[in-house]
Amino acid sequence: MKFSFIMVSYNEAEYLEQAIESVLTQHHCDYMWDIVVLDNEPDNGECNETEKLIRKLDSKRILYYRNSENIRPGDNFNRGLLVARGEWVCFLHDDDLL
Repeated sequence: MKFSFIMVSYNEAEYLEQAIESVLTQHHCDYMWDIVVLDNEPDNGECNETEKLIRKLDSKRILYYRNSENIRPGDNFNRGLLVARGEWVCFLHDDDLL
């Protein structure tokens, strides 16, 4: 069994870091898992704070996707379902902790 934790974010790198760390610190699990971060800040070709955070964390468990344009929150969650690799998904907001 595998879980994908889907996190959508828009310009909330400080909170997102805490949310990601709350998942990364889950060590005693009998299943594989990853984190899918969907950045809703439009990609203008420059590295934003969320992308800098993902690079700093440097974890193979984190999949990072940045939208080319800002989309509605519900559409962003649906996009997460499309790119998630897990059989099961868990939605975790960028300001929530696991």
